[in-house]
Amino acid sequence: DRRLPQILRLRDLLRRGLAVHHAGLLPIMKEVVEMLFCQGYIKVLFCTETFAMGVNAPTRTVVFHSLRKHDGKNFRYLLPGEYTQMAGRAGRRGLDAVGTVLVACWEDIPGESELRTMLTGRGVQLESQFRLKYGMILNMLRVEDLKVEEMLRRSFAEWRAQKNQPQALAAREEVDKQLQRVNAREWPSCYSGCSREEVEEYYHLSNRIDELSQQLQASLMGNRNVQQQLVPGRAVLYQNPVNGLTELAVVLGDGEEVKPGSSPTKGSGPPLPGTPVPGDRRLYLLVLHKPGPVDERHMKQVEASRGGAATTVASSLHDEFKGMVMKGGGSLRKPKGPGPLPRYGDLGGISYLVTEAGSRDVVGICKSKLKVEPDEVLSGDWEDDSCKRALMAALRGMQKMQDDASAAAGGAGGALPP
Repeated sequence: DRRLPQILRLRDLLRRGLAVHHAGLLPIMKEVVEMLFCQGYIKVLFCTETFAMGVNAPTRTVVFHSLRKHDGKNFRYLLPGEYTQMAGRAGRRGLDAVGTVLVACWEDIPGESELRTMLTGRGVQLESQFRLKYGMILNMLRVEDLKVEEMLRRSFAEWRAQKNQPQALAAREEVDKQLQRVNAREWPSCYSGCSREEVEEYYHLSNRIDELSQQLQASLMGNRNVQQQLVPGRAVLYQNPVNGLTELAVVLGDGEEVKPGSSPTKGSGPPLPGTPVPGDRRLYLLVLHKPGPVDERHMKQVEASRGGAATTVASSLHDEFKGMVMKGGGSLRKPKGPGPLPRYGDLGGISYLVTEAGSRDVVGICKSKLKVEPDEVLSGDWEDDSCKRALMAALRGMQKMQDDASAAAGGAGGALPP
């Protein structure tokens, strides 16, 4: 084994104070590199994140060759927790007063939003993956010394629940006190003379109507004839889940499909408005949007949840094959894509929104169709002249369509006839 090419090459590097550490090394060679590095014999170490994340080996300087990594599916920026863990190795305790972290910018300089999210964002919260299934229960019943209750108490999910129980109970008691104070108040008089019971009944009936409307909408959108109408250029009425308004929109094309059984969002927080529903057809829409204060708040929520999420497949392919030369000359061009959505903007005094929505958010299909250039609008290069021209032409057509509908309704701002 001493004459293996890998061992010979690594031995020559170690004599010069250099080393590499990655999953392709033999286990014994990885251990030797770790021991020599911790003892200070290795001055420069080229390693993957496995070494920086899992081995407690502080160093003087940490250099990031790139801030993007392949997570097994596509390329993405480092998560805040990954960056903090690796950058935190810089600075040896008791030896260095300051630890230095360098980020190499070879070609593309990372954007300000990506850097801010990575440097100041919150780390990924650990979630228990423990699932009690029938097979596990049967296996535990065979062991006399281990009970199901004990296994549940030892799980990470139960530990977190027990840890958060005092705060949850205190919050529940506070909410109960607030409800008691509200119920103790005298029912205010209203114009119609409604009692509390009548208002509660009206509330329950409204919720029931909303549920039936959603079921009817889902049934209609599942019809093949309806789906065939949702083609690029078709004018539709879009129920914006952010502001609750019905806005005029134009279909640009089909979005990325969310397969049944997949979880598009992670985390314990509530889902964002417009969260993909598995099995629902996804559409790219250009919306004639009325801006409001909720837009900025929505974008902050999207950026916070995005926090290092995977980028588009087109960008991933570009990163994966970057630098390779195509057979017959030329180089691999970066494929176009819509980029991060939603996209709020203003062009020629017309406010718009480019978003990816489910077909269930389409509450009406209009007879009118517009001539649009989906490839240009969804190119992702919003400052490109061709993209601006395509956007401006579509927005003017949508504005004229809405003005004509409003004029036909006597200036009352009527909606387009579906």
